[in-house]
Amino acid sequence: MRNLVAIYQPGVLALEAPLEIRLQGSPLLAPVVAVLKELAREEGLGFRSLELAAVRTRLCGSARATHAALTERVVQEYAHLARYRNCGNAWKEAYWRPMFSAVAVALACAAV
Repeated sequence: MRNLVAIYQPGVLALEAPLEIRLQGSPLLAPVVAVLKELAREEGLGFRSLELAAVRTRLCGSARATHAALTERVVQEYAHLARYRNCGNAWKEAYWRPMFSAVAVALACAAV
C-alpha cells in the first residue's frame, strides 16, 4: 500500500465500511481496516469510510439502488469504463463488478 501511495500520491484513502456482520465473521477484517487507517495517518492522507447503503444514496438517491444503477452512475462520470459494464461475458462482468463498486465508493467519499 505504501508503494501505491508513493506512486499515485492520493490525498484521501477511501474505503467501503465493512458491515458489522462481516467484521464478526472475519476476524482479520477489523485489523486490516485499522492498518489502513494508520497508513493514511502516517502518510498524511485523509481517510473516509462509507457503508454501501450510503454510497448508493449519495450517488443514486436511494440506499436500495441496484448494482446496475450504481454502475450506470459510475459510467456517467467515467464514460471510458462503459466497455466493462456489459461485455457479454459473465466471468468478466463478475470480475468488474467490485471494480465499479470501488470507483463508486471513491466518488461518494470525494463528495463528502
